[in-house]
Amino acid sequence: DDSQAWGLLAVLYAARRLEVAPSDRPALLARARSAIKTAHTLDPANARAFCAEVILVTAYRNWHRKEQGARKILDRLPDNPIALFSLATLLGHVGRWREAADAAAKISRTRFLLPAVEQFTVYAFWSAGDLVQAELAGERAARRFPMHAGLWDARIALLMHSGRTADALSLIETERSRPSAYPLVKTEALRLTALALLGEADAEAAAQMNVKVARQGSGEPLAAAIEPLMA
Repeated sequence: DDSQAWGLLAVLYAARRLEVAPSDRPALLARARSAIKTAHTLDPANARAFCAEVILVTAYRNWHRKEQGARKILDRLPDNPIALFSLATLLGHVGRWREAADAAAKISRTRFLLPAVEQFTVYAFWSAGDLVQAELAGERAARRFPMHAGLWDARIALLMHSGRTADALSLIETERSRPSAYPLVKTEALRLTALALLGEADAEAAAQMNVKVARQGSGEPLAAAIEPLMA
């Protein structure tokens, strides 16, 4: 009979819905709605249940509705981390990256520690044109989550695309800084891409290695690998 626990369960079901196979999504949607109903029955003002409802709103073509839902929660609880993250991601979806970065920066890192939030924050500052803050966000997050592959990818991509390829190469080649389970073929693709951008490796070889990575399902080809070929 703990409304907060039911609210958190609703958030988890709602967030997990898009991470599972399409055939499994209706079941998670039903579980999320059931948990939301239970949380609101126990406490009609349960903020987590309201956050779960916002998460369940598909952003595409529902941008205004999703934004208004998050802002309604923040009007009452301006530091609610789940609502802030929902708002930040929605603003990113519609290209309002400066606002997205500001919302992400407001999230309390003592109350809400998730690698996905830190990864998004790097991309948000980068997309807003604030490269220095993007790099600082990545460095701070790496101290908390040194083995998170998505965050590591974001830092590498940022360095490669912002004129700091040599620093990206150093990060790639420093074994202790790489996620322990990071695919070796993808590591090599990143290394060759960095070397190609620095003019120290064949651009065609780098591009082919990225295609190999994509075919093996280890990740998307780096757009940076194509840049030398377009020069």
